[in-house]
Amino acid sequence: MRHGISTFALEELGFEVVGIDVQKELIEKAEKISEELGYKAEFRVMDARKLDFPNENFDLVALLGNPLPHLSIYDFDKIVQEAFKVLKPSGVLFLEYADWVRLLHQGYRDALVEDPFISFHVSLDTTKGQVERLFINLEKRRAISLDKD
Repeated sequence: MRHGISTFALEELGFEVVGIDVQKELIEKAEKISEELGYKAEFRVMDARKLDFPNENFDLVALLGNPLPHLSIYDFDKIVQEAFKVLKPSGVLFLEYADWVRLLHQGYRDALVEDPFISFHVSLDTTKGQVERLFINLEKRRAISLDKD
């Protein structure tokens, strides 16, 4: 949860919303923002792998904030099972997914091919502003790795 942003968006669309996160600090921040901005959403510290809601309770379960890269296949499987348990029979499971590799490739397409090199992002840390790129010269069969802070 990004301090309730997705929860607030769903409330703006007319839903009665319960936002959950395993991190107490994030729930506290979301509650504070909700109060300041006048939202009615409810927030709970809870693990999505073990939902503490009655069965068939929700019309919609939304996994927002591009959660897939942060989950193991086993966690994802358990979360989906829990979601279907708390969904009404006609309920909807919505999963937000952004293909970051494709988006990065589109955004950096010109930078990724720097004749005679092809480069790849080895690591990218947007919180620290660090990037490591691997440059490969296919003609000379050489590789160079660069870190940028």
